[in-house]
Amino acid sequence: VVAMTAVGGSICVMLVVICLLVAYITENLMHPAFGRPGPRRQP
Repeated sequence: VVAMTAVGGSICVMLVVICLLVAYITENLMHPAFGRPGPRRQP
């Protein structure tokens, strides 16, 4: 039971961390790309 609880808790924690990372990356990558009109020449 302890092992199952530990595995479930670690999976929940990993999911929360992954969601936070995805949200952080999208905030940093998407908003400069689509939010403001930057310089025309981009790689």
